[in-house]
Amino acid sequence: MMELQADRRRLAALTVIAVLGAVLRFFRLGQQSFWIDEILTIGSYSSPEGGISYGVKLMWDVHGPLYSLVMHFWSAVSSSEAWLRAPGAAAGVVTVLLMYFWLRRESSEGTALTGALLMALNPFNIYYSQELRFYSFLTMFVVLSLLAFSRFDEKPDWRSGLLLGLSLGFACLSHFMAIFLCVGLALYMVVTGKLRGNHLRYGTLAAVVALVIVSPWIYRELYFLKRIRAVDAARRPVEYRMKDLGPSSLIAYPYGLFAFAMGFSYGPDLRELHEAGSVASLLGRYGTHIAVAALLFGSAALAGMVRLFRGKKAALYICVLAATIGLVTVAAVLKIKVLNARYLMCAFPAFIAVIAHGVPRARLAGTAAVSALCVLMLVSVWNYHFTPRYARDDIRGAISMISDAEMPGDLILAPGMEPVVRHYYRGCRPVESVYAAHLDRAGISEKLDRMTEGRRRVWLLECRAWDTDAEGHIARYLETGMKRSAGYELPGVSLILYEAASGPVDTP
Repeated sequence: MMELQADRRRLAALTVIAVLGAVLRFFRLGQQSFWIDEILTIGSYSSPEGGISYGVKLMWDVHGPLYSLVMHFWSAVSSSEAWLRAPGAAAGVVTVLLMYFWLRRESSEGTALTGALLMALNPFNIYYSQELRFYSFLTMFVVLSLLAFSRFDEKPDWRSGLLLGLSLGFACLSHFMAIFLCVGLALYMVVTGKLRGNHLRYGTLAAVVALVIVSPWIYRELYFLKRIRAVDAARRPVEYRMKDLGPSSLIAYPYGLFAFAMGFSYGPDLRELHEAGSVASLLGRYGTHIAVAALLFGSAALAGMVRLFRGKKAALYICVLAATIGLVTVAAVLKIKVLNARYLMCAFPAFIAVIAHGVPRARLAGTAAVSALCVLMLVSVWNYHFTPRYARDDIRGAISMISDAEMPGDLILAPGMEPVVRHYYRGCRPVESVYAAHLDRAGISEKLDRMTEGRRRVWLLECRAWDTDAEGHIARYLETGMKRSAGYELPGVSLILYEAASGPVDTP
């Protein structure tokens, strides 16, 4: 009887946590505008033009073919922001539940509920659950793979090997950087001396199953990697080099953990990170914010690792964290990608698990620690929804302003953001883009001469200028022959209307 009552209490607690996770992920799901990466995702799952079948296009999707396949059919119902983001939000809710089942196998009931609660409230996971990208699917399948691996590690047989292979295969199809998790699990098998007997036999089965699942994309992935152009942070202007946070800057690593804990809406916002000239300037402004988060999450992480070491369970977490961070670092060193928190996604569930293990087991101390962590994360979630500077680039709002005030002959100039503008704009004015980062000043002027010839008014939509026009060449060009007649500031977007004093007006 007492056991039945305990089961009911656990089920009630898990239900409350899952509902809370769902509310936070579906709340204001369509409130923010799509940003450039989300528009690129729409292009990846949309039916291709020119007679190519969607199946062929899917086979060349080297980022998230599973997510693209789901969205290809899901998008047939509606193209609204809330509808298109809903699968990612649902995956985030499932991740909360999977976190509980994984940690229940790895540890105690209390740790499992704590891990599920931390995942439910975590602003990093909420952010990516509300984004039209494949990262929420990746996190879900990473946790599913960790759950399958826990069963396999305890009882290696053909069933557990098959389930592990299927989960890893689908994780890789969600995003191919799930290979970092595969390496981490293999590393764990090596360092613990389990790469023999049934673990080796059925681990091989799991590897073969995962390999078969991803095999149609292996050639395409290799072809894609060969065509990647190196990213050299040293050649970028110093005023926005913070964007890269490469391995030469040790701040990249603690910032990744900070993002895991607090998302991107506590302390410096993403635009400040991209445009900051030094780490010292950020610490001067946000030292208190960073210190509070570091104290709460850092102490929990340290206590969690100590407890895992004492229980001889730290190897799995260390191997997953080390493999992910190490391989992302290698990619940064080879100039394939800059070191970004989202590329560390395979290590994120392990991070949350370590925090959950670090919560004190004494009722009063544990409740106080969990409450403090939850309050801090909820502050970040509040900022994400209600503080404009933490919101995604509001190109939708900028286009609404243009649509209300446009005139015949206007030109919309959106450096680097043309795909987003074309998604939202329903008018008939021309939309042009100049990516100043790829041109010298003469090349920029030549292109702008052609675009603005005969135009009386030009709408300049500046977004992510640190990447598209860090030195402000486009604005300076327009100011040589025009004057600013209006300016608007929206989250992540500066909208400026330039108007010539005199001259011909083009017909629409």
